[in-house]
Amino acid sequence: MTNPPVCNYEGSDYQQTFWEQGGRAYEDQAEAIALKKITS
Repeated sequence: MTNPPVCNYEGSDYQQTFWEQGGRAYEDQAEAIALKKITS
């Protein structure tokens, strides 16, 4: 069995871009769709 690759966000601007600047529209929409499907 092989280990899957691990995401490493060290040195990236992920936190600033997606959490502090509100660039999470795609993630927010995906979460809303998933929650709607599992709760209906």
